[in-house]
Order: sequence, then structure tokens, then C-alpha cells
Amino acid sequence: MVMKLFISLAFITLPLAILAQQKFEREDRIKDASVPAQALAFIDSTKVDSRIKWYQEESHLGITIEAKFKYKKSRYSIEFDSTGIIQDIEIEIKTLPKAVLERMNKELDSVFNKYKFQKIQLHYNGSEAVLAGVFEQEDMSNRLNTYYEIIIKGWELKTPKLYEITFDDEGHLIKKIHIIQRNSDNLEY
Repeated sequence: MVMKLFISLAFITLPLAILAQQKFEREDRIKDASVPAQALAFIDSTKVDSRIKWYQEESHLGITIEAKFKYKKSRYSIEFDSTGIIQDIEIEIKTLPKAVLERMNKELDSVFNKYKFQKIQLHYNGSEAVLAGVFEQEDMSNRLNTYYEIIIKGWELKTPKLYEITFDDEGHLIKKIHIIQRNSDNLEY
């Protein structure tokens, strides 16, 4: 009886453990009228004068709203929960500080046989007031939680897979998630 219960629990919890290490999302473009008022108000407060594209993202974590735009020659993505409360800001970047890149490469060399960077983003989170400071000329570095979110194509054996890897601001690996590709469901800008 105890053995049957253990086996049953193993079959129930095993998929949950696997899911926690995989990421899938589906983005759909939405109109301004479908965006929560609080999210619109945050964007208005930033004085960003770029064209904003709004998306509703459905993932294994739930539903979020994203504003995507270009600002000062960089691509931005601001994520809000479904009610419009800001979650984080991501800024696509081309290069990393040398010391951070060296630390990341050491971490990645220990995990993958081979890897190639696909996308690098600065990832900020904090309070709404602190995140609003990203668009001002103030130095907010001591008040922001800063991470690097890297999309890589990595080979652990012989098959390449896409991964989202999060590093702290010094280049230490925090989390590695396998991205499940569904080409027909994902939009890229």
C-alpha cells in the first residue's frame, strides 16, 4: 500500500519538477483598449515618445501584459501583471562588461559542450517608483535589482536547444530554463 502511494506521488510530482525547468509562452498582440489603465498610466509617466506595441503573454506562470518599444536606440520590454502592476523592465543590449562576460563564460562552460548567445537583456525589477527612474537620467543602480537574461543556443550533448539563462549582476548563474519552441505561437520584434 505504501509503495503504491509512493509510486503514485512520484508520477504526480515528476511532471511538476520537469515543468519548473521548462519555459513556454504565447504572445498575442492586443490593442490599447485591452491594456489595464495602470499599465497605460505607467507608460505615460515615462514620457517615452516611441510607438508602443502591446502584447498579452500566456505562459506556464500565468497571463501578463507587455509593452515593447524602442527608446534611445535600444529595444525595451516592460512587463505588467494582468491588472497592470509593473513587474520588470528588460533592455536588449549588445555587449556585457568584460568581468561579467568572463564569469558567465566560466559558468556556461561548466554546463554546455558548446553555446552561442542569441540575445542579451538587462533585467531590472524593483518598486514602480524605482523602475520609473530607468527612463530618467538619475543613477538608480543602487536601488534596482539588476540581472542579465541571456537566450542561448546550447549543446549539452549533440542536440542544440534554446535556453533562457539568468545571471546576477556579477555573472553568477541563477537559473537555467529550457525554452519550448512553438514557432506558430511566438511573435518576435
